[in-house]
Amino acid sequence: MSKKLFWNYEREIVGSVAYLLENNLVDGILFLDSFPCGPDSLMSIFLNQISNNLDGKLMAIVLAELDSDMGLITRVEAFVNSIRGVKAGVI
Repeated sequence: MSKKLFWNYEREIVGSVAYLLENNLVDGILFLDSFPCGPDSLMSIFLNQISNNLDGKLMAIVLAELDSDMGLITRVEAFVNSIRGVKAGVI
């Protein structure tokens, strides 16, 4: 990553995700975010770039007060099913 993040918390998250994906320590990462603006929105862009560059499985979900529980459950289930499909060699 060529850009330096000045926010300590966000830098830790981005670094941790990069480490986990680079070293194949996880099958996938589900990133839950409650703020669609500010440093978190920038961090989501970095996380997606890292995931794409490393062929990692990352799903970022922004939790908004207008989202339904069923919509969230459906997205998480689909992500987990895709991870399982990759591990089983189906996808």
